Amino acid sequence: KFQVGDSTWPGNVVMELPDLSQMRVDARLWDVDDGSIRPGLTVRVTLDAFPEKVFTGRVESVAAVAQETSFRSMRRAFTVRVALDRSDPERMRPVMSAKVEVVGGTRPAALLAPRAALDLSADPPVALLEDGGTAKVGLGACTNLDCEITSGLREGQALRRRG
Repeated sequence: KFQVGDSTWPGNVVMELPDLSQMRVDARLWDVDDGSIRPGLTVRVTLDAFPEKVFTGRVESVAAVAQETSFRSMRRAFTVRVALDRSDPERMRPVMSAKVEVVGGTRPAALLAPRAALDLSADPPVALLEDGGTAKVGLGACTNLDCEITSGLREGQALRRRG
């Protein structure tokens, strides 16, 4: 690091300034979501400092290997590089924190069930009913909290959580 009063020579790099007109986002994808995110998917990016402003972009790449998130951590995450459709040099700065959401297909009448009320290890998967029984279910897309139910349950049917 250069200090006030240090000498420098021609060609020596003193400072580099990033091009704020072409920002990108490096995000973490938790290993539980491995395989659900791939290059080309559309994303929404919300800066923590400016939550009212939403930027769009696409997943550019997903790291092949998950890394520990901190020293001796049991959690691992894949690095996901997101290319933004446009940058905002007035608001965006390097290393700002942001939330990245993958924009999936929307289904206005999707039925969701909590993952904690599903046995995904069964073949086919089953929902745990409140009366102690189970029901075979067809699954659509899942998040870390819930899954879309395509068949086997009806709206309002009571479920119980595992354990």
